[in-house]
Amino acid sequence: HFVRCGAGEVTLLDPDTVDYANLSRANFRASDVGKPKIHALAERLIAISPELKVNFVEKTLQDLSRDEFDQLIAGCDLVMSALDDRRAQLQINQFAYWHKKPAVFIGAFAKAHAGEVAVVDAPSPCFACATVFRDMVPVEEQGSHDYGTGRLVSEVALGADIQSISAIGVRLGLSCLMKGTGTSLEQFAQKALAENQYAIFAVTQDFSLVGEVLKGVPAQYGHR
Repeated sequence: HFVRCGAGEVTLLDPDTVDYANLSRANFRASDVGKPKIHALAERLIAISPELKVNFVEKTLQDLSRDEFDQLIAGCDLVMSALDDRRAQLQINQFAYWHKKPAVFIGAFAKAHAGEVAVVDAPSPCFACATVFRDMVPVEEQGSHDYGTGRLVSEVALGADIQSISAIGVRLGLSCLMKGTGTSLEQFAQKALAENQYAIFAVTQDFSLVGEVLKGVPAQYGHR
């Protein structure tokens, strides 16, 4: 979406390779299986915009030195986080907030039946403050982040649900990039951030957490 909208340079960070399970939910082809994810994705992006500059970081955040990560964030106009490792999220948050770089955190959970988007754009509270409630959840209830085993391979409509969740984050990210332009897209994020910066929403009718909030509201179905 960012490349189609005119982004001229992107930095991709991911140490993994494409496997068949990714084909049900990500923008890869069967011929990409076995390739590094960032290189497979870059091929698709360059096909959209041949002039695009792509920077590759085939590492985990933990593999980067403090100086490397600091330089990485400092050189960005926008940070997009699609991780559900709390430690990695907080690391991104710390550096992005220090450098006053807008950051959008996108996550899916409950088999992608629900998702969340958090926007951090100083002087708004940082991601750690906006999600401080997570520090109160016992470790044994946080689930495992070892996606090498027991990972979610597929679920009916998984790809469509993930796209529904990520589309909101992408639009907010584009809105942050348009800061200072006076356009309607800029106002999309600015109006939201005036009162809220964290959203949770469901792509099914009966997701209990969202259902409790919207109990009794008429004309409810699907995305909420």
